[in-house]
Amino acid sequence: MMNANCRKGPSTQYDVVTSLLTDQIVQVLGYNDDNTLWWYIQLPNSAARCWVSDTTVELSGDKAKVLYYNAPALPPTETPVTPGTPTYTPHPPTRTLTPTKTPVQIY
Repeated sequence: MMNANCRKGPSTQYDVVTSLLTDQIVQVLGYNDDNTLWWYIQLPNSAARCWVSDTTVELSGDKAKVLYYNAPALPPTETPVTPGTPTYTPHPPTRTLTPTKTPVQIY
């Protein structure tokens, strides 16, 4: 068994909350059901919960007593902005305005 990342959701696409150490024992609260098998766990001496992959832990106990949990929505992915090619936009020529009416003076 190796150290295991514990994440905000059941996929490596979720941020890491913490890591479990080899031989650390935690309480399993649930699992996901999308053919990837991640365990939803309670961190020891904490109210924090997170997800750990079945491939990085060894489960003991009756799996039938573990509840199914819906995975939280994945965080939105940032779309990289590709700078475009600068374009030249010509400005209209400067015009000289000629009054068409007689100017009015205020005294």
